[in-house]
Amino acid sequence: MEPANYTIAMSVRLALGALGAVLWCMWLLLSGVSAATPESWDEYDVKTAWLKHFTTYVEWPATRFAGPDAPFVLGVMGDSPFGKRLEEMASRNKVRGRPMVVRAITALDQIGEAHMLFVCQSELEQLPAIVRAAEQHSVLTVSDMPYFDKRGGMIRLCRVERRIIFTINLPQGMAARLVFDARFSQMSKPCPSASPP
Repeated sequence: MEPANYTIAMSVRLALGALGAVLWCMWLLLSGVSAATPESWDEYDVKTAWLKHFTTYVEWPATRFAGPDAPFVLGVMGDSPFGKRLEEMASRNKVRGRPMVVRAITALDQIGEAHMLFVCQSELEQLPAIVRAAEQHSVLTVSDMPYFDKRGGMIRLCRVERRIIFTINLPQGMAARLVFDARFSQMSKPCPSASPP
């Protein structure tokens, strides 16, 4: 093979290889599989990525935003297991062109300040009141609390071996006037009843 042709062929092979790697990583994310090595895998890194991913498949009523530049608020209620992961993720991302901010929600009357609310397991006792407030204010609720979707929550995250999957409570989302992309429902998988949170 001529040197010039060989160089072109190698460039094409390298480009195809890089494209294949990108597609493989995308498949891992969408299937709920962590691409991290066994030594570095952290379930809350993966859950953080899912929280950002959810925002691309859900549409909130326009009235939930004060204006075109108003931020998208990710609220966290309870004893957060995320450390600084959410703040770091929010600083690097936008939601439909809006800046993303993380805010601690410490009372029921603050739930309406958020657009998406992660409900920590410490809040089990007041979950019914949280669910009612979230529905009233069109807040997307997410948790890794056991049976969260059966208790009125909208998205439950659960760990199955070394994968993070999620289950969607579509009727609850619709009751809160949220619009879910049809593809989103297809990504939902039932959490095994005995799976850890």
